[in-house]
Amino acid sequence: MMKTLMIHNLRQAYFQLDLKQYVLSFDDGLFCQYYYLPLLQTYQTPLIFFITTAFIQPGQARSMYAGEFIETVKPKKYMQAAFADKDFSQFMTVAEVRRLAATPGVRIGAHSHFHDVIIDNSPPKKSTTRWKIERSGFDPGKMGAQYSIRSRLAFQGWDFSEGQLQRRSRQQWLDYIAYDTELCLKWFDTNLGFIPDSYCLPFNEYNEQLIAKLEEFGFKEFYGRSRKNPRITPRIDIDALESD
Repeated sequence: MMKTLMIHNLRQAYFQLDLKQYVLSFDDGLFCQYYYLPLLQTYQTPLIFFITTAFIQPGQARSMYAGEFIETVKPKKYMQAAFADKDFSQFMTVAEVRRLAATPGVRIGAHSHFHDVIIDNSPPKKSTTRWKIERSGFDPGKMGAQYSIRSRLAFQGWDFSEGQLQRRSRQQWLDYIAYDTELCLKWFDTNLGFIPDSYCLPFNEYNEQLIAKLEEFGFKEFYGRSRKNPRITPRIDIDALESD
C-alpha cells in the first residue's frame, strides 16, 4: 500500500524528490498547489487536495506552471495574512478548485471550514506562531507554559476575553463542530455540487468525539499523523524526505 505524504506550500526542491511512490495529499487549498498541477501530474500518482473552505474566495482561475517557479510562502505567513488581514491571495479561488475537481486523477476532500484555534491546558508541541496568538488573544509564553493553542475542533478548550479564560462547555464544543462542518459541506454543495467523504484533520489533531461527529455527517476517510487509530490514514511530512 502506498504511503501518503502531507504537503502544504510547494517549493522547487520538492520536485527533485521521488514523489511517484507516494499518494500526495495537500492541505489548506493553497494557490501554489493549483499552480504546480502540471508538474504534479507528471508523477502519475494519486493526488488529493483538502480544502479549507472559508479561505476559498470567488475569482477567476489564474495561470498554471509553464516553466517558472514561484516564491514559496510559509504557513505562518499565509495564515497570518488570512486571519489578521483577510488576505486570501495565497489560496485558490472557487474557479481554481472547480478546475482541480474536474481533473482526472484528482480527489477533493474537506479540511474544515474555519481551521480555527482555541486555548488548551496541554503542553505546547512547539513554539506558538504569531497568527495563533493574535487570533486567540492569548500568549502561552506570557500567561503560563502549561497552556497551548490547539485545534478548535479537536479540543474543548478555553476562550480568552478581557484577560480571563472561559471554559467552553461540552455542548458548545459539539455545537461548534457541527457548525463548522455544516458550513464546510454547504460550500462544497454550492460551489462544486458534491459532498466529499474524505476529511483531513486540521493541525492533524483529533479527539474520538470529533471523529464520531464527523462520521455523522457522512465522512468515511480521515487523514492525519496518527498511526495508532486505524480509522486515520497516517501521513508523512514531505520535509522528512529531504532529511533522509
